[in-house]
Amino acid sequence: NISSLEYWFIGIFLLIYLIYFIKIIYVSIKMKVSARASFLKFLPRSTAFILLIIALLEPSFGNIDGESKIKASNKIIYLVVDVSKSMDAKDVAPSRLEKVKNEIKKIIKFLPNERYGIIAFASEAELYTPLTADMDNLKTMISMLNTDLIAESGTNLVDALKLSLEKTSQSKYDNESSAGIVVFTDGEDFADIDENILNDFKRNRVNLFMVGVGTKRGANIISKSGAVMKNKNGVEINSKLESEYLKTLVTKTNGKYFEFNAINTPILDIIKNIEELKGVRNTESINAANQGNKFHYPLLIAIVIICLDLLFTIRIFNF
Repeated sequence: NISSLEYWFIGIFLLIYLIYFIKIIYVSIKMKVSARASFLKFLPRSTAFILLIIALLEPSFGNIDGESKIKASNKIIYLVVDVSKSMDAKDVAPSRLEKVKNEIKKIIKFLPNERYGIIAFASEAELYTPLTADMDNLKTMISMLNTDLIAESGTNLVDALKLSLEKTSQSKYDNESSAGIVVFTDGEDFADIDENILNDFKRNRVNLFMVGVGTKRGANIISKSGAVMKNKNGVEINSKLESEYLKTLVTKTNGKYFEFNAINTPILDIIKNIEELKGVRNTESINAANQGNKFHYPLLIAIVIICLDLLFTIRIFNF
């Protein structure tokens, strides 16, 4: 999906080129000459820019290998993963997010017949992986989860809960299907949550499993460069697990709370609760696709266009 990062890049590109055009037109009027040639450069540059945006969106495509039979349940499980910067904290080894990714892989290994979708959230929530029974593709997408997926920092658990409820209500197709939402977060979000959202979990019979990740002692957040992250006042940021906040949420939804900390990982309890959800198992046909991240194709073409643009110059003003 196009996020705020791509919109910022598009806006900056258009603004810079608008300023450039205004300057060229102003000079051409003053010098009483034609500047039509300057507009010719816009076509290859805008093409290269569009290809760079496509590469940034990480497109995945491939050939259909054929139809295969799988055993799938009509249970709907959405795995909601916090990808804010605080999930890089290492009070849970190797880091909070890496721990979550490893444990999610265990869930789908023990329960391979369920249908899973993934929602990633930080300052906003996004559907990261649509509901699927293709475990190979799901594992690949889990491995690619990182704290750079959403550009803006912060944690918006409200949006994540709203989106997960919306997706489960769209996906439930009969009275025999059931839905479970498993949220993995350190709970560092104190936004007011509309009570109607929490009541919707009970009204729609959606089971909420909240998994707190981290420790009450907390840990500093380390940036990609290896430096300790600081707030705007220059104080080192210490991220702590806000377990009481998360427990309050699950209490209001009749959900269940689990905790991943330095010594405890109740993954078997989570698996057991998912397994106990009501559901009917069916045999379904799927098309297995040999797909992967193909961002390097548009990126390579964009680089070629940029190089040609640099090699070939044109006369901007025709006297």
